[in-house]
Amino acid sequence: MELFYISQDYLNILKNEFEKNIESGKYYSNEPFVSNEHNSEFILKSNINVENINLEFYTDGRENSKLDLKNAKEIYLKLKKLTRRQATDERLWQYLLHTSCWEYMRYRWPLEKSGNKERYFLNDKNDRAIMRHGISRLWWIAHETYDSDNQLDPFHLTEFVLSDQDLIRNFLERAFYRNNTFTKNMLICMKEYFNTNQYTNKRDAIRYLVVEINKISAIRIIEDLSKDELKVIINKILDEYYKNNKRAYKNINRSEQLSLLI
Repeated sequence: MELFYISQDYLNILKNEFEKNIESGKYYSNEPFVSNEHNSEFILKSNINVENINLEFYTDGRENSKLDLKNAKEIYLKLKKLTRRQATDERLWQYLLHTSCWEYMRYRWPLEKSGNKERYFLNDKNDRAIMRHGISRLWWIAHETYDSDNQLDPFHLTEFVLSDQDLIRNFLERAFYRNNTFTKNMLICMKEYFNTNQYTNKRDAIRYLVVEINKISAIRIIEDLSKDELKVIINKILDEYYKNNKRAYKNINRSEQLSLLI
């Protein structure tokens, strides 16, 4: 099929009328209010041909975040030919969100439950918004984590990131405009570290790691480091963090052990 997108004028209309359309119930309906047929004057053709995108979702109350990995693979592989510039164009993502991916959005990010409006429109003042939009996030998470060097499973880092939402918020969003190779090497080293060291809580450790990496970046070009050099730095930072917080994590592990005996 031909890949479509909406015009800039219509994007502005949708943004300006977002609150009004919420109040009128359009964003609470399972039927999309945008279509090629009824909004043809605002729908534009790209020169890109793609296969139909079929995002999966549960309708029986099961947690739809469990399907993020499958859907990230689906949208990335179907739209793999997009350039980074094309993939930052909100007009494309808003077309998909308001048409073929509408039902997915209703079950994955229902506004009446989450009230999370940033999943529907990008915040122009926030560079990380593209990683939070309900549809574009799937493509970008897969793009930033796709490991072409791993022929057996090029999405192993995608799975690692999607297994912990804190990795997306505290690392991937912050690393969005870094060198893509650097980002992937960081994730590979982090994955190896946490697989080797089965710590209970990674959130604060990841935050600490990001802060320390940013400090190092201020005095040296860390993006030029090899994966092995980066691994030494990451292991040292995380070892330092867990050593300084050893008592707290021992307490957590002790509590977990006790809970298993009850």
